[in-house]
Amino acid sequence: MSESAPYGIGIDLGTTNCAVAYVDRRRGGRVELFAVAQLVAPGELDRRALLPSCIYFPTPHEDLFGAARAPGGRRADVVGELARRQGSRVAGRLVLSSKSWLSHERVDRTAAILPWQGAPDCPRISPVAAATRLLEHIRDAWDEVMATGDARAAFTAQPVVITVPASFDQVARSLTLEAARAAGIASPQLIEEPQAALYAWIGAHADELGQRLAPGASVLVVDVGGGTTDLTVVTVEGSEGDLVLRRVAVSEHLLLGGDNVDVAIARLVLPRLEAAGGALEARDWPLLQLLCREAKETLLQPEAPERTSVVLPGRGSRLLGGARMASLEREEVVQLVLEGFLPRVPLEQARPERSRAGLQELGLPYAADPAITRHIGGFLQRHAPEGERVLAPTAVLFNGGMVKQEIVRARILDAIEDWTGQRPVELVSAGYDLAVARGAAYYGMVRRGEGIRIRGGIERAYYVGVDVGKPRPAALCVAPRGLEAGQTVEVPLEVRLKTNMPVAFPLYASTSRDDRPGELVAAPRLEGEDADMHELPPLVTMLRTKRRRASRAREIPVEVTARLSELGVLELGLHATDGSGRRWALEQTVRLATVGDDEQRAQRCDPEALERALAAVHEAFDAPPGPASPLRSLGARLEEIFAAAREAWPVGVCRALFDRLLPLAELRERSPEHEARWLNLVGLCIRPGYGALLDEHRIAGLWRVVLSGLRHPEAAACRIEWWILLRRAAGGLGRGQQEQVLGKLQGALFGRGRRREHAQELAEMWRLAASLERLARGTKVRLGERLLETIEAGRGSARWSEWSLGRLGERTPVFGPLNEVVPPETVERWIERLLRHRDRHPVEGDALVRTRFALVQMARRTGDPARDVSEPVRERVLRWLEAHGASEAQRLPVEQIVPPAAPEQRLRFGDSLPTGLRLAPT
Repeated sequence: MSESAPYGIGIDLGTTNCAVAYVDRRRGGRVELFAVAQLVAPGELDRRALLPSCIYFPTPHEDLFGAARAPGGRRADVVGELARRQGSRVAGRLVLSSKSWLSHERVDRTAAILPWQGAPDCPRISPVAAATRLLEHIRDAWDEVMATGDARAAFTAQPVVITVPASFDQVARSLTLEAARAAGIASPQLIEEPQAALYAWIGAHADELGQRLAPGASVLVVDVGGGTTDLTVVTVEGSEGDLVLRRVAVSEHLLLGGDNVDVAIARLVLPRLEAAGGALEARDWPLLQLLCREAKETLLQPEAPERTSVVLPGRGSRLLGGARMASLEREEVVQLVLEGFLPRVPLEQARPERSRAGLQELGLPYAADPAITRHIGGFLQRHAPEGERVLAPTAVLFNGGMVKQEIVRARILDAIEDWTGQRPVELVSAGYDLAVARGAAYYGMVRRGEGIRIRGGIERAYYVGVDVGKPRPAALCVAPRGLEAGQTVEVPLEVRLKTNMPVAFPLYASTSRDDRPGELVAAPRLEGEDADMHELPPLVTMLRTKRRRASRAREIPVEVTARLSELGVLELGLHATDGSGRRWALEQTVRLATVGDDEQRAQRCDPEALERALAAVHEAFDAPPGPASPLRSLGARLEEIFAAAREAWPVGVCRALFDRLLPLAELRERSPEHEARWLNLVGLCIRPGYGALLDEHRIAGLWRVVLSGLRHPEAAACRIEWWILLRRAAGGLGRGQQEQVLGKLQGALFGRGRRREHAQELAEMWRLAASLERLARGTKVRLGERLLETIEAGRGSARWSEWSLGRLGERTPVFGPLNEVVPPETVERWIERLLRHRDRHPVEGDALVRTRFALVQMARRTGDPARDVSEPVRERVLRWLEAHGASEAQRLPVEQIVPPAAPEQRLRFGDSLPTGLRLAPT
């Protein structure tokens, strides 16, 4: 792409629809819409402003192309309007809402998992590949219209701006860029959707901006699309003749939009459809959601009918005869939307309810509280000016398909008026479905120095911790307050960078200090009433000087530059000054919550206590084995030093001990007693394998020990501690590593080993196998079937066998991807077999606790039809649990969608978590 490219392209890569706009730079820079060619019926091609974000995989007997030549020619899939229509007739073959999956951290977003509940013979693609496919269709459609005979006008030769939700995290943004590059866009640019919507409005009113927005005005952009809700506040500064628009607030990630309404309507009509033809299959759900979306749009439009019908087609030869129909009233849909998603609540209640369970239809982690108005109220309260209860916007700009209906916009304006005492002016959108694409194209002009820029200077100064030989690092200012998006600053101070070793770059922010780049704060005040900085999550990485992994650790001098991107990402450039020309780039999103005081304390370790603990460790491992060896009392000695039972050691203590114990791995050679104690302590300190800073590097070091094997494999105690260590570290192991571990277990688990395992060792081997959550679902099924054979033959204690079965068949993994959960129909068979066995062979005490645990994990309600067992099976489990002494709290996860309680979480891990460790899915 060159600066002489004739066009600039803007793309709204939407959850429900895509749209494309462009600027012809040769004709004055006016923003135009590009109508995308697509199949709209079998064999019928048309160009339309909206491209439904749908990908349909035809059956081998469907010819949807006919004589029409779709963009890109005949392919194995169909994109756009016909895909949407055909997907509403044939279940299990439609990919929709793929954009929402890009921000879903509980699945492998590069794995072929879509359609999520697809038919068995349907091809699968990844969320990233789905985004690429939509962009490829747009590319091909563009080239066939705009680039005929002119290579300079080809899609991939133009600058392209793609919109993303303001709340997309860095991973989702990176995956969007990856998809764009895969579609041939060499240098894609991103812009946030609310900002693009405002740019579209600015572009439409540039000549009269001062008349419409006076200095002191504040604009709330409410962007409610198919999959996400984004909120942004922009203030107007300066004088009427020289206005400055400044973005001052952006909402957090919120997976809440029109899709949620569609799911709620689907839940409303579900009993009516099932009454007409029995329970729905999991793969009917995407189809039902699509049909409910169409019904919603029909009933909420102006002059809508009083009712419509949702018709769910049958399958195969019963496509017509097996159809089910349910009537849907306009009044009940309006009531659902207004009271369920847009309730009018007083200001003190206008905050989202965090404790509520979110919908999980289609496997997506929708927001816990579906009330959009509560999220808006909470956002306005969080960003209220000092001394005020709530930020009172003077104007509101709506965007997104959800707000096309006037009743939705009016309800939001009513709520804001209730809270602030004044009704904001509604800025007329440039098209609720099309404004974002228009704004993206306009922003491309702004990047070239044309048009009016929305500024986004940061309100905080940012600092990087620098080691100055004291217990706490000094703070080097790298980004001053007021740094504008797109602006780069050079830090006029040379520092030394540690390379070829894991390092953490402490980050701090201040809203009160006015330091300039390069100024060093020797003793930053992070605590107490006089604190002038707060701590942010650090950047953790390893910067290498060579490609060869064995490069030794070293320090090199570097200069630092800082740049704030348009998406609120602080980009740090590190440039070596030793003549080597080496450069490194670090990124951190600076819209971050501070690290809480409790979390800070948990991450730290008292240096004096640590030194005494290390002395005790060395004394114990230097001593010979025997009855009087200090190895035997080492655990109690460490508990005394840290003044806490080992299960309650803070994560900072655990990881600091691990870092000192790992280099002592060779001391295992001395005796089986030495090895068993080392394995026990290391496993205790690394559990659950992730969640703390630098855990990825710790696991890499531990894996080298694992590959070297046991030093005393003849000792049963060492083998048992070996399997326990691997179970405790399992959360940090990748899929390939977990498969290698399973390879060491399979002989014993499937009875093919050359020696008979000690009973406790076999128990730990099964516990470990059940904790390998990243294994393929087919592998988990094989393990579960083998385990059930063991249970039914009476060869395994319920204390470990049924715990392991519950972990293998759990509906909500602790850390593993949802796309590898064992299918519900398989788990239903496991539940039936387990219940029959326990009815014949009752257990009590701790064994009964494990049986109840297994049943709860396998029958747990998630709200995702692709994972949930059927209602009859769930009801049977609930009756059995009640009859066998399970409390109401223990039965609750089977009845409702609730997060695991602390006792259940401990039981799932088989361990307590280190104090202060706050887990997120890996």
